Amino acid sequence: MQVKQGFRLPWTSAFMTQNAVSENCLFLNIWTPAAGSHQKLPVMAWLHGGGNSEGSSADAIYDGKNLARKGVVVVTINYRLGALGFLAYPALTAESLHHSSGNYGLLDQIAALKWIHRNIAAFGGNPSIITVFGQSAGAGDTTALMASPLGRGLFARAITESGSGRALVVRRRMSLAEAEVEGEKYAAMLGARSLRQLRALPASDFVRPMGGVPPGLSGFGPNIDNWIITRHRPSREVPLMNGMVANDLEIGIDYGRGQVPAPATVATFEARMKAICGAEVATCLRLYPEQDDQEADAAWLTAVRDRARVSIYLWSIRQSKRGPLYSYYFDRPEPWPQYPQFGTFHTSEVPYVFDTLYAVNRPFTYEDQSISDQVSSYWTGFARRGNPNGMGLVHWPRFVPDSPITMELGARMGPIPVASSPERLRFWLHHLEQ
Repeated sequence: MQVKQGFRLPWTSAFMTQNAVSENCLFLNIWTPAAGSHQKLPVMAWLHGGGNSEGSSADAIYDGKNLARKGVVVVTINYRLGALGFLAYPALTAESLHHSSGNYGLLDQIAALKWIHRNIAAFGGNPSIITVFGQSAGAGDTTALMASPLGRGLFARAITESGSGRALVVRRRMSLAEAEVEGEKYAAMLGARSLRQLRALPASDFVRPMGGVPPGLSGFGPNIDNWIITRHRPSREVPLMNGMVANDLEIGIDYGRGQVPAPATVATFEARMKAICGAEVATCLRLYPEQDDQEADAAWLTAVRDRARVSIYLWSIRQSKRGPLYSYYFDRPEPWPQYPQFGTFHTSEVPYVFDTLYAVNRPFTYEDQSISDQVSSYWTGFARRGNPNGMGLVHWPRFVPDSPITMELGARMGPIPVASSPERLRFWLHHLEQ
């Protein structure tokens, strides 16, 4: 159940739910290249994004046939969304044997992974080599599964796209008590003041469009209930690939309401910098100087991208202690003559990962297809070996805590510094550690 918007810039129809919505939604899709159950191929299980409020595994860009042709079994999973998937409420907690509520969408994902374990061998998949990969909210849910005792043993590797870093879009995970307070506010907004009244409402009353949660409420996502999730940070010791795209949501552009991003100007630059630098704005303005509107916009984009990459670097330092980690920065803008200002927008890497450029109505070039072939090969290589490297690909170095670099994926493939200068790196390391 969700509000079908069909099209909301920069996400055109291929990125948005088009099929019918229903409470009867717990389906998954499988693509396999296997000729029989004897092949035991690696499995990639996809968790779609959409703020845990919208999206579908049937969206056109998630077509798994081209990934499967690279020798993996691809599974795309549906899970309950919005209030029906993530509403915590005191009366629901009280009736739970585990004293838990609000993590129903996560339980759906766990149930799907258990189903894959039981059944994927019949499709030529190896249940011992499952990679969970997700983008945006799906990436946040992936890290939640990595922090969940119930997720233990269900997957061997993980990929998080635009979801794990100190300055990224995925919101802080609330405690169960905090989530219950939000749930009571949400129920009151629906006109319900008891569990009986909530259950009497039709399912369509529970859904709101993306960004339609009233001010003061945080939106939907997993909470730390001490049953499904017991800690903030992932604890699973699995190989992990984690990264972002150049114009991800953390750069402060309000994609959620479909607004065309306005360039920074000299008049707006200082206010924007204050929003990300706080009391240290004077240092920021010195590190990212501007003289005119064009320089102001370039300085702003450089600053927020430095901040985001350093945030991923800091997050990765801690996570790399639990297993091999590979970080990336995807910066290929979709060719879009009508809206060039969207650039490499949030989710724009997904058609390259799935090798589904054909699903998106853009004037893609041979270079775009080449990038897609390389990126999808990195992803399937990681699913196969826990290491993205393979024959014919530019070497992707494993993350090392004392080496602040990340892998650039785009027209250029190769390692780059996580910040645009050593002085800027030192600033963001200090600022984000506070």
